[in-house]
Amino acid sequence: MSPEVQRVLAAISNLHRLDILALLYEMPLSAVAITYLIEKSQPDVAYHLRILRQAGLVRRERDGVYVIYELADVRTRLFARGLANLLR
Repeated sequence: MSPEVQRVLAAISNLHRLDILALLYEMPLSAVAITYLIEKSQPDVAYHLRILRQAGLVRRERDGVYVIYELADVRTRLFARGLANLLR
């Protein structure tokens, strides 16, 4: 198994990261909004977002003082769509 596949599987093995992916399927969000919506601390959310970024599942853009996160590509969007449907 390639290191890339291992990183992706490790990234999606956590329920909080799955929650984040499902939220980002709905719309790009700031780290502040994600923190509020999943009811975790800012350091916890930052940790999970970093793992998702390192796995290539999300990307970020700075918008003034906020950092906005969104799904990285079509493959991730398809996965997150299925996930969002399961979590409803």
